[in-house]
Amino acid sequence: MAAMSEDEKYFLELSKMGKGSDQHCCVPNCNSNGRRHQVSFHRFPQAGVRRNSWIQAIRRDPGPLFNINAYTFVCSLHFIREDFKWTPVRKTLKSDAVPTVFSWTRDFTPRRELFKHITPNKKPKLQSENETLLDSISEEVNQEEDIQESEEQLRNPSVVAENIEKELERKLKARDEEIKQLKEKLRIERFGVFRFSNDDAMIMFYTGFSTYALFLAFFNYVQPAANSMTSYYYKATDTINLSVSRQRTMVLIDELFMFLLVEN
Repeated sequence: MAAMSEDEKYFLELSKMGKGSDQHCCVPNCNSNGRRHQVSFHRFPQAGVRRNSWIQAIRRDPGPLFNINAYTFVCSLHFIREDFKWTPVRKTLKSDAVPTVFSWTRDFTPRRELFKHITPNKKPKLQSENETLLDSISEEVNQEEDIQESEEQLRNPSVVAENIEKELERKLKARDEEIKQLKEKLRIERFGVFRFSNDDAMIMFYTGFSTYALFLAFFNYVQPAANSMTSYYYKATDTINLSVSRQRTMVLIDELFMFLLVEN
């Protein structure tokens, strides 16, 4: 029987390795599967420069969606024949092998050299040239205006400083107003019924109701009549009107709570 050639050995090893396994290739655009394709699968190097070279070669960065472990493989289709060493039993990767065969390298087509083809008696496209000339002039004018504006600002640094000062004053004023509103909100909410919603003993102490649920039921019962009630914190002649009255400084349920607190 004639001895097998190197190519025959190569394809025989491909048919043996990975057959029937559930291994998958992690290279983008590669669908190699141990159950369907007669290829071999190879784990990433443990650490060092070679491992980083593999990661850069396959164009996938480790992260939440790609975790390199003992079950992460690159199939033999991404290596050239010279990357393997052969033994009578099996083939293995050389210690310096790095995958280099990918879809983005196979699909690359070298760009042809550009030659100027001279066509005799061909009339120039005046319209396209005029449009190109106009676009070029417009771009130069815009650039000149920007340069003039920058030079004007450099000649008048006081104007630039004044504009910056006004912008800072505006931001500081808005920040002060926001802080003022937050302080007022904190002052209003510092002492309210929700503070004691989990403490029935304090609700009983302050309102006379045995539980917070009972107090809340009473509030829901009297709430529809709130528009015709006289507020404790307004003048005796004022009435509450949620649609036209001045802005409240306290929510209605806390007004009831404060009223009961004072009465008790």
